[in-house]
Amino acid sequence: MKSKKDLSMNDFYVFSSCNYLTTFYASTEKYCGIIHDDETRRKARAYIKGLFSGDYSNEDITFPVVYREDPYESGKKFRDILDNRCSDMYLISDRFRQALEESGITGWKCYPIELYDKKGNKIDGYHGLSIIGRAGRMQRYERPPLELGYSPDSYGYYFDLSTWDGSDMFILEASRFLIVTQAFVDMLRKYKITACTYIKLTDYGDITKYKRIH
Repeated sequence: MKSKKDLSMNDFYVFSSCNYLTTFYASTEKYCGIIHDDETRRKARAYIKGLFSGDYSNEDITFPVVYREDPYESGKKFRDILDNRCSDMYLISDRFRQALEESGITGWKCYPIELYDKKGNKIDGYHGLSIIGRAGRMQRYERPPLELGYSPDSYGYYFDLSTWDGSDMFILEASRFLIVTQAFVDMLRKYKITACTYIKLTDYGDITKYKRIH
């Protein structure tokens, strides 16, 4: 692995699930469905942020967190990532968790869940994923229009390396971006983790450069 001083933005990736409509889809029992009340919406955002960022001090968060299948929009396939149709809420399989542990990936932890289908049957083998690695704010590269091909500043991002805590999985300040290292991407390929996608941070936004593992 490169030392921190030898790294560049080309060594980092934006990671997410593929968000397949055929994937089993479940939401937290505490906050699910359409929320019309502003105060409840605020609490729901804080609840989800706490779970995703590993800050469990929110009084609403109790374990195990109960997730239930959406009765109308859920797919049927159980993949390594159940994305909950939200970019910052992931449930991961036993196999994915084992891959993270065996590969020595840092910057994450799991929380206990209970997962149910729409008939009330309990589904085992999944965990809530929290990201505890951190770095500073994401910044956008300024590029001339001709280099981009269509408009300035359309893709390509960076962050200050001095703000990075060295984790393989981390969240950028004031964003929902999940950034990962080459070691994490190597783990995805080695274990063939399904239903995920990644792209170099410097290419983020260029749809021709996304890499997908089915």
